Amino acid sequence: MMDAMFAPAPTLRQILNWLSSPAMLDLVFAGRHHAFLTRQRLLAIDARIRLISAVFGLFNLLWIALDVATLAAPIWQGLAVCRVLSSVVFIGLALSPQRDPQRTVVLARLAAVLVVPMVMYGVALGHMTGHTLHGLAALNATMYRTLPMLALAGLSVFPLVALESAAFALLLGGAALAIQWLLGGFDGL
Repeated sequence: MMDAMFAPAPTLRQILNWLSSPAMLDLVFAGRHHAFLTRQRLLAIDARIRLISAVFGLFNLLWIALDVATLAAPIWQGLAVCRVLSSVVFIGLALSPQRDPQRTVVLARLAAVLVVPMVMYGVALGHMTGHTLHGLAALNATMYRTLPMLALAGLSVFPLVALESAAFALLLGGAALAIQWLLGGFDGL
């Protein structure tokens, strides 16, 4: 036990050999996975998409009450329409028929789960820009501002390989920057 504590640090060559080992490459790329592992991974992603979609479908509708209680009518009404439509998308994803998982279909469904918060972010940003918000309204606006980060953090729930995670993260980050740019800059809500 004591010998393991005082083992020499690995050399750079050992670290590079370990990082380029087949096991490590399997964490980066899905192409080399066995069919059984691929199927189980896709089933796990799909099951989590269904669960998250069902929960978000319900919570999206409940959030309308918070918007009504804290925001002015012109703001909350537009957000309520977007929330109802978002809930329809989420519930559709949760209840869609389950088929034999195909990678492109499952990843497209995951993209849909991640796009909805980005749309909500864009709609909220558009509705709240130019309004001075105080108290609970400002707190609610801050929660809307966190949607891109929440979507990004949500990626950790899914058993994705590194390349898939990086691609989704770049898409989410790019979408957030594009929304900010299109709506007039980077000053926030």
